Amino acid sequence: SQDSAERPPVTEGLVICALMFGFQAVDSIIRAHSMYQGKLVGIGLRNVTILALYDRTFTVPPYTNSGSVGKLVNQMSTDASRYLNVMPAFIMMLASPVFILASLAVLYLTIGGSTFVGLAVMAAYVPVVRRCGLVQKRQ
Repeated sequence: SQDSAERPPVTEGLVICALMFGFQAVDSIIRAHSMYQGKLVGIGLRNVTILALYDRTFTVPPYTNSGSVGKLVNQMSTDASRYLNVMPAFIMMLASPVFILASLAVLYLTIGGSTFVGLAVMAAYVPVVRRCGLVQKRQ
């Protein structure tokens, strides 16, 4: 049985809990803003691509078109709209090395050299997981 002098105060646990909640809230806000900015960049790229497409389509003489201009515009507009969907993922792809390094630093400070052993095991399992995915895809 522990006496009350050895246990940390309840307020310490509550402060840690509140800090964890606050950091998660800030992280969610930052990630949502990043996605928002990615969508804005995607909208801009889509608009520029569509503008260039229309400019090019309407300057080409009609006898050189091998098909309907409407079909061409529709296809290219659909392709240009994919920028809208790709940009948030692209931004996360650029930011993920920073998140990975920060996580490794925190793990190293917490558990020491075992971090690198865990990282090596995880890296060793990447080909296994890839192979399992390919086998599952074939089925």
